[in-house]
Amino acid sequence: MEMENRDWSELPTDIVEQFYKPLTNIADQVRFGSVCKKWHSSSTSNNNKACHWVPHTPWLISNDQTTSQFHLFSNSDSKLYKIDKPFNPSPEAFILASFKGWLVIPSKPKPFILNLFSKIQIDLPPRDSLYDPRVDNCFGLDRPVTSTISTCDHLNPITVAMVTFDRNLACCQIGDNEWRCYRGDEEYANVAFHNGKLYAIKLFTNSIDIFQVDQGVLLPVASVDSRRTRPEPFETMHAYLVECGERVLVVMRYYDDNSQLLLKATINFVILEVEEKCSTSQLVRVDNLEDYVLFVAGKSNCESLEAKYCPELRSGCVYFTERVHFDNKFLTELVEYSVSDGTMRRTPLTSRHFDYSFWVMPRFALECDCCDYGLGSKIEENISTV
Repeated sequence: MEMENRDWSELPTDIVEQFYKPLTNIADQVRFGSVCKKWHSSSTSNNNKACHWVPHTPWLISNDQTTSQFHLFSNSDSKLYKIDKPFNPSPEAFILASFKGWLVIPSKPKPFILNLFSKIQIDLPPRDSLYDPRVDNCFGLDRPVTSTISTCDHLNPITVAMVTFDRNLACCQIGDNEWRCYRGDEEYANVAFHNGKLYAIKLFTNSIDIFQVDQGVLLPVASVDSRRTRPEPFETMHAYLVECGERVLVVMRYYDDNSQLLLKATINFVILEVEEKCSTSQLVRVDNLEDYVLFVAGKSNCESLEAKYCPELRSGCVYFTERVHFDNKFLTELVEYSVSDGTMRRTPLTSRHFDYSFWVMPRFALECDCCDYGLGSKIEENISTV
């Protein structure tokens, strides 16, 4: 008897759940979806509630522009993984930011955002529209500084914001053909979305401008003054903005200014909460992160996650990587900083691929009504254990 062809994506939910139950590792789930197109469709279909994302501890991802693969480190199982890059290596094809599993790649002529695990790449407007052609750029530097993403309830991208090379702001909605730029009198260092608003921290102070986002257009609505400028030179500190539950935090990372130029040692973090009130807004010192963990990368990227989703990590800590010079050789360490008591615990990483790394949340991009992935393209992907 000839067997009837069946669509794997239409399998009953309870059967698919039986397939998924033993696959607790995101790498195994990606391999499952890579068996064939129908299995991939089944694994990412929004009809299968088994695909509902449960947050995992973020993975470290390499940011080497010269290689054809991403290297990833899972702190949950202490394993190294490799995923083929869906683009050709180039000086412009690097990770600018990472947010909820989406990587921002500011390539030329068009930047794009990428979900490695769902094989989805979504083009953004051309980089040329990020800048004012009337502004003299005598050094030819046009790389954006950092970026952030607002998402729907399914954590799919809706709006992307950037700090441009000249420290202005630019914003676009998924599907836009050009960036909408905001050029005021201020220069900005970092940005973050929260409750439909964009928060932008100024370059040389802790002051913050808050914008309402209307179809990609930035409308100033409020400011939070720090009441003081930064006491240390800018080179000895980097300021991050992060949405942490119902709060917006300013995370200030201080360095030992006596360290070698390329090996600045982190000495502590100071964390402030943006406290918004009807009459006045202010920045308030935070002595603990409650039940959250922060993940800091580079000069501008920071993400938060509830500690219950990171059982192998300590609640109330900041995690980051740092290059060190020890015993006449360079090493990269994974560092745990406790916000409550200021102590640090360092763990050497054996792989050389994470000298300049980001954190990425390992998750699939689920289908939803508010996101048209006809704008994106599926990419072929291979994931393997090192």
